[in-house]
Amino acid sequence: MDEIKQEEVKVEPEAIVGEVKEENGAAEANGVENGAENGSGEAKLSDDIAGYLDPELREKMEAILAYPNVVGQTIDKFAITRFKNLNAKHAKEALSELDRIAQSAPIEKISQFFANIIACHQQNQDLEQGGSDPIEWSYHAPDPEPIQELIAKTGYNLTITTGQRKFGGPPPESVFSGKKKNNGECFIGSLHRDAFEPEIWSLLEVVPEATVYEIRLMMGYDGKSRGFAFVSFVEDGAAQRCKALLDTKVCNCLYAHL
Repeated sequence: MDEIKQEEVKVEPEAIVGEVKEENGAAEANGVENGAENGSGEAKLSDDIAGYLDPELREKMEAILAYPNVVGQTIDKFAITRFKNLNAKHAKEALSELDRIAQSAPIEKISQFFANIIACHQQNQDLEQGGSDPIEWSYHAPDPEPIQELIAKTGYNLTITTGQRKFGGPPPESVFSGKKKNNGECFIGSLHRDAFEPEIWSLLEVVPEATVYEIRLMMGYDGKSRGFAFVSFVEDGAAQRCKALLDTKVCNCLYAHL
């Protein structure tokens, strides 16, 4: 399969920002106070961070940080400073995209993740200000509803990072509770870049005797996939059955090359 090429928006090394530190069982948030600590029941940005934002953006960011998928995490001050460099249009879009992702599933290292979204918008904003044609989208955030429906239907967990999205690994105990075997895995390529877990799941569920253990969808810096994923299964021989059935198959706007 020909390798998919794309331009990646790089986050500068200094934009790799804060993680939550655990000490004595409590989260130390460098920039956001946990609702359990401030007594409000809501996540609150600390005063020195909040002062960087207008009230509308502050309220939106605090609402995102209160989601169960990201509660206890922090938006680092450096990320907020970069965020302030965006104009009103890009700032609102960047927060809206973070909101959609946070509704879908837990985000690991949310400050780093948000810094990448900001960098994508900064690139497009610079193009606009320089009189050049902007990229069609700054950052792609998929509709969370089909993803939430798939999680509810299957019981699988989804974890999101800047570089990949991991669905399962392991699956819920009601599906499989043993140790993972070295049953091989399928490389699924030539995927549309805006195909996510629901589309890949519908592709795989027609394979007989092939219980998905894990799907790892490789992500680009612009929020779309890199066009390929790795899938492992519970049963022996499932990877071979998957390849035999789906190689070069076209369905649900996907072209599967295994």
